[in-house]
Amino acid sequence: MHDKCGTEIEFVSTEQWFIKILDKKKKLVAQGKKINWYPEFMFKRYENWVNGLEWDWSVSRDRHFGIPIPVWECKKCNEIILPSEKELPVDPLQTKKKCPKCKKDAVPENKVLDTWATSSITPQIVDSLTKGKIGIPFSLRPQAHDIIRTWAFYTIVRGFLHENKIPWENIVISGNVSLGGEKMSKSKGNVINPKDVMANYGSDALRFWAAGSKLGMDLDYQEKDLVTGKKMVNKLLNASKFVFMNLDDYKN
Repeated sequence: MHDKCGTEIEFVSTEQWFIKILDKKKKLVAQGKKINWYPEFMFKRYENWVNGLEWDWSVSRDRHFGIPIPVWECKKCNEIILPSEKELPVDPLQTKKKCPKCKKDAVPENKVLDTWATSSITPQIVDSLTKGKIGIPFSLRPQAHDIIRTWAFYTIVRGFLHENKIPWENIVISGNVSLGGEKMSKSKGNVINPKDVMANYGSDALRFWAAGSKLGMDLDYQEKDLVTGKKMVNKLLNASKFVFMNLDDYKN
């Protein structure tokens, strides 16, 4: 069933592009151990995911929108044609190629890269934009626990394959905001708008509630916590006003 609309899903087998990672599982676990995980137990999620992998990384998708895969295939001899580094970035659908072997026309790849195939190179992109001033590894990656198996894992994969380095020295894992123990989702209609919360209770009460979260743990939204937060903020405000009223003629 589709997680958004509840429609039954039909599985269709198609050819896709893969990056080999199954033969690198031990090395990828070792890379993860070089990173400081906060909270520390979240490394176990990463390790379990890597050790449980049963297939390589499928980096292509049959979608209308996305970053094109810069590859052509010869119609006649099936030679795979790659662009030179100087040609990048290039959309194969907009650029014609001839096969270097048989000189026949090449067919452009119409698939696009998976989301994680592109978002996993954020360290390399930032490093390029800053012309190496920051450098890899970066100091910190903040993210939620539900994408350890995707964003964190694939970024570690790319750092290992491209530079043989960890992408960052530290990773801080947060939880998600839930409602009644259930993940908030637009499709479920259980999303709380922060603007409405601040309009009713104020931004400091929202900060008070958020401060009750623990690293790596989901935080359930409950209005009673906002009520408590608002009372606490009012007490602090009144106390500060009282103090300042009695400090008017104070001399250091």
